[in-house]
Amino acid sequence: IGVKAYTEFTTPTAEVGKLLQGPPLDPAFRNLRPDIYWMGASLDTLSDGAIRTLVDQTRGAPPGWDLSLGHYMHGAICNVAPDATPFMRVKGTMTCHFDTYWFDEKQATTYMGWVDAAIAAMKPHSRSGTYVNYLGSDDLAQVKSTYGTNYSRLSRIKRQYDPDNVFHRNRNILPAR
Repeated sequence: IGVKAYTEFTTPTAEVGKLLQGPPLDPAFRNLRPDIYWMGASLDTLSDGAIRTLVDQTRGAPPGWDLSLGHYMHGAICNVAPDATPFMRVKGTMTCHFDTYWFDEKQATTYMGWVDAAIAAMKPHSRSGTYVNYLGSDDLAQVKSTYGTNYSRLSRIKRQYDPDNVFHRNRNILPAR
């Protein structure tokens, strides 16, 4: 353990840089912006089964894939009352997400299919409700599950400040009736 300059910490080694770089980009796609698709889930724990599933999913990953683990809920952030914020902060949980990008529209189905399959494979290890940005659809049941017991309070707030549901282009909370 020792002190490191921030730039030392954030500059990847040559080995990591090569891994992150990926294969050379086809010259036909150099000036195009990539299409991106990602989805996530919340885990109660990073169990051996979850780790095996994560590893298995990366083995079949297409070029341009990414797996992230984060939002580990612990410490002071979990010391607030469950109804003090919209997001449920369950101590000890964490999130994972799979994402990928591609330049050639012919790759979309394959690349998106990998993300969908990876999330489906993680389902046995996932908890009900996840971070709202990781939801795969606008399905009301999923939105309600994400906010848990806070949904009814948020719905009342929505009725007060946005009764006509003007702000609906998101994982929508419906105004209470």
